[in-house]
This record gives sequence, C-alpha cells and structure tokens, in this order.
Amino acid sequence: MYVEDAVSVELVTAERPRHVTSGISGLKIVATEYLNPAVPGIILVPGAAGEVDGDGVDSIPAILSRGMNTPLTALFGQALALKDVVVATVCGG
Repeated sequence: MYVEDAVSVELVTAERPRHVTSGISGLKIVATEYLNPAVPGIILVPGAAGEVDGDGVDSIPAILSRGMNTPLTALFGQALALKDVVVATVCGG
C-alpha cells in the first residue's frame, strides 16, 4: 500500500517448489520457488509449531532437527555471507 510495486513476496523452500502444510492449522501453502540465497532482499524464516514437551516426532526440537538435515543450513550460510541479504526469523511468544 505504501511502497506500490517496490516489494514482492515469494514463498520458497530449501528443497524444491511444493505444497507445505502449516504446523498450526494444517493450511496448505504453495511454495513456488527454490530458495536462492544470492537474490538481494530479506529471507523471512517462519518459526516451528509443534509439541513443546517431550522429544517425539512432532516436538519442536525434532521439527527443527529435520529442517537442519536439508539444504537449508548451507543456503542460510550462503545468505548470511552476503551484504545485500537479510535473514530474519519469526517466533511466537
């Protein structure tokens, strides 16, 4: 509204374009692109939603661990090394 066409948003994943299921409501989100860390801009990483207690497969630590065993770690490393890319996270509270 305030910047007209100066901002664009893309939903991406570390692996490939695909449907991603929201951890809270089960909402299906379509990620249409692969994360390219060399594109200048902001990479906004959503928080994890899951069980807070325990260490089951649906616990937040297990979910984050699975994420770290994807290309995501290397892609973030590349993005953090660039001056034209900002990596930010969202966490609830």
